[in-house]
Order: sequence, then C-alpha cells, then structure tokens
Amino acid sequence: MDSYFSLTNIAAAAAISFYALFGTMFFNRKSRSHQENKTMASSSLTLPSPPSSLPRNWIHHAFPSFHGADVHENFLSHLVKEFRSKAIDLFIDNDNIERSKSIGPALIEAIRGSRIAIVLLSKNYASSTWCLNELVEIIKCKEEFGQTVMPLFYKVDPTDVKKQTGDFGKVFKKTCKGKQREEIRRWKHALMEVAQIAGFPSKNGKTEVEMIAAIVTDVLNKLNLSAPCSDFDSLVGMESHMTIMGPLLRLDFDEVRKIGILGPPGIGKTAIARSLFIRYSQDFQLSVFIDNIKTKYAIPASSDDYSAKLYLQEQFMSQLTNEKDIKIPHLGVVKDRLKDKKVLIVLDDVDNLVQLEAMANETLWFGPGSRIIITTQDHRVLKSSRINHIHMDSGSVIGIDLNEDTECTTERAFERLSNLQFLRIFGKGVNPQTKLHLQDSKLEKLWGEIKVSNILFLKITAQVRLSNPFFHVFNTNCTNVYLCASFICHYSRSTISSAWI
Repeated sequence: MDSYFSLTNIAAAAAISFYALFGTMFFNRKSRSHQENKTMASSSLTLPSPPSSLPRNWIHHAFPSFHGADVHENFLSHLVKEFRSKAIDLFIDNDNIERSKSIGPALIEAIRGSRIAIVLLSKNYASSTWCLNELVEIIKCKEEFGQTVMPLFYKVDPTDVKKQTGDFGKVFKKTCKGKQREEIRRWKHALMEVAQIAGFPSKNGKTEVEMIAAIVTDVLNKLNLSAPCSDFDSLVGMESHMTIMGPLLRLDFDEVRKIGILGPPGIGKTAIARSLFIRYSQDFQLSVFIDNIKTKYAIPASSDDYSAKLYLQEQFMSQLTNEKDIKIPHLGVVKDRLKDKKVLIVLDDVDNLVQLEAMANETLWFGPGSRIIITTQDHRVLKSSRINHIHMDSGSVIGIDLNEDTECTTERAFERLSNLQFLRIFGKGVNPQTKLHLQDSKLEKLWGEIKVSNILFLKITAQVRLSNPFFHVFNTNCTNVYLCASFICHYSRSTISSAWI
C-alpha cells in the first residue's frame, strides 16, 4: 500500500526557513572438519534467546565463519590482511576455543558480540558440522536482533547453497548422514536464509583482488552506518516524525511500500528521510540514499524519456550495488536484479516523474518487505506514481523562522500549525506585500480558538502588535521583544518566563 506524508499545506508561494530546534581473524584457525565431535549438537539452541534489541557496545566489528581447508591459504589470508589495514576488528579464533566440543558460550558470545557476521561459503563449508552450527547461530542472531550478515560465495553458486544442490549439496548430504531430523532442518533453514542475502559471488568476472576490495569497502560502509548517530539528537521533534512515519513504513509487512514526504523547501524533508535511512537501513539486504536528485539528475528538455531512464537506471544501480560503470541494456534490468531483494531506497528531492519511473516505478520491481521513500515538493509526482494514501499532518511543523522583509508568506501558512513551538519573526515591520497581518489574521485566530499553550520560543524584532489571544500562551520559555514597544505596553512581564528588551 502506497502512502505519503505531507509536512505542511503551506501555499506554494510560501518560503519559510525551518529551524528544527529540532532546528584478525586468525591464521591459527584450523580446519573444523578434522576437529569436530561427530555427535555434536548445536548448544546455541538451548541457551536463552538473545536480547530483542541490538547491544550498544560491540566486542568485535566482525565475526568470520569459514571452512579453513578451502580458503585459509589464499583468499582468506588476503582478506584478513586488508581488514587489518583498515583497522577492522575481527574476532580472533584461537586455541582457547576447543574444537572437540559443540559451539559453546565462548563462541556464541563472540558471534553475538560482533556487529557483522561474515560467512565465507565454499565447496566444503557444509562438510563441517561446526560451520553449520555457527551458521545456525548467526542466522538466529540476524532474525532475533538484527545482526548484519554478509555472505561471500567463494567458488560456489548461491542457488546450490540455498537448495543444497550441485557439489555443495553432495557434501551437505554426506554430513547429514546419521544426524537427527531437527538438526538437519535447522541447517537447511540457515543455508536457505544466508543464500537469500545479497552477497559477493566469486563468479562475477572480478579478480580476487577486486572482490576483496569491494568486500572491505562494504564492511566499512556498514560499520559507519551502524555506529551510533548523533546527527539528529539535537533536533527537537525528530522523534515525533519517526513515530508518525512508523505506521506508514509498516516494516513488519512483507508488501512493498512507497512512502512520500511532501513539503516546500527547507521544511525538513531530507532530514527526516536521512534519519529514517540511518535508523532502518541495516534491516534490508540492499539500501541506498540518493540525495538532491532534482539537481544531480535533472532531465534535459531535449532528451527523450527512454534514454533518460536508461541513464538514471545506470546511476541508480551503480549506487545501490556499489558497482561502477554499470551498463543497462533495457529498462527491465532493475526488476530482473532486484525482484527477490529486500531493499530500502530513498530518493531525495524528486521533481520529475521520469526520475521516479526510472528508479522505482513499480513495486513489483522489488522483493518482499522493500520500502521506497520519496521526498518532493510536488504532490503531482507522488500522485502520478500511484502513491495514493495521503497522510496530511501539517500540524507536525514545530518551528518557523520568518523574515517578513524578504519572504512572501501569507497567513494561510499558519492555518493548521496547532503544534507550533517556535516562532521567530524579524524585519523592519510588516511588509504589506507579504499580506501577513498578525492583527486579525488567521494566526491570531488560530491562537485564540485552539488556545495554543506550548510556544517554547518567541522572538519579535519588529513593531508588531499582538492582540489578546497571546494571553493563551502560558509556558513561553524565552521571548525576545526587541524594539516592540506596543507589545511591552500591553502585556506585563509576568506573562513571560524570560525576556530580552
């Protein structure tokens, strides 16, 4: 179900500046296949379930799961070297963890204490019950508290891993002999889940050096995104926007959803979209935030739509998959590559329907659970893209910084701002051309009828007369009445918590 979130229904001509006030791994890691207990059962399933939320302090950046005999001497050693060179802290698997036992508390703690689990799937990975039980625990952590899992398909096909076919399947079937049905079921579930995660295949024409470089870059990007973000901590009201967006996103639904964020420039659309992206991107297989589309990907008047869409799709896929110089031969490529992928896509400042049609025209292009967030100033873009559930919430605007001398603003801008907490008006006086008359205006009417009492900050540096409805504002924390004699004459300071004159 498509929906969009409108920040305000301010007149198109209004130009308001919005202050959000709101303004190691482990070269001694030995081949598991020679050190396992044949009667091993996964102890991870008998331990208490992990917490429902991500821990704030991680022990390691990444935990690697691999079959040493397949990758230890070549690919893995180069990968570890690159990780170390980038200061990526990998779990060091040493002789303190005995291989003759099932994976116990020490290893489970290492898995749960790592922000990212890197699963290096090779031909003989499934020959090791140790590896398989590690994978069961990794998938459990992913499902229960959102651990990021990165599969690397080293000389194996993801389909063979998912369906246990080919040489990979033969090895797995051999491992399953004599094992209990429930244990086999857990292994199959884990293999199916990890194979469905967008990973790094070695059979994509890239050299191992190129593949390792791409893996390291992706790990660094994921670590950067997962680091605690304080960018929006000081933005009063941002959390209320997140609360409002929750029912629109419906992240618990498998349907593909498009969500629009609509409003004039400077109102905070991009800040909200970026906050959503940072908060939720780790829950998706692929994610991308493409900002300032209006400027970066403007559609030339002389170009035909088909050529423009091909170009836009190439740019879109390059950013989403982190691959350079992607060539799109036809417009069906996006659907072919993403139809089974759970993606989070943020398209910021879209002003042309062609842009949206190229990058996210149909929900059928994307896998179950995908979310597409579009910010725009033009409601026609959203309607034309069949985002038809309109969520009007202009009352969510909590702060305005208004310069009457330069901005053409009418009283209509304030009609529904029932949650206004911050208002600053400055200038030499009321400019008749702006048609903003505080006296007998809808702003005063709003204050009078709704009896707003939550203005936190009010600054008026013009000789503007506010009438009696201002008495309804009881909890003004700070009021600047510089050069506003009429205000001082009519209202005693007892009305104001603090004032500068």
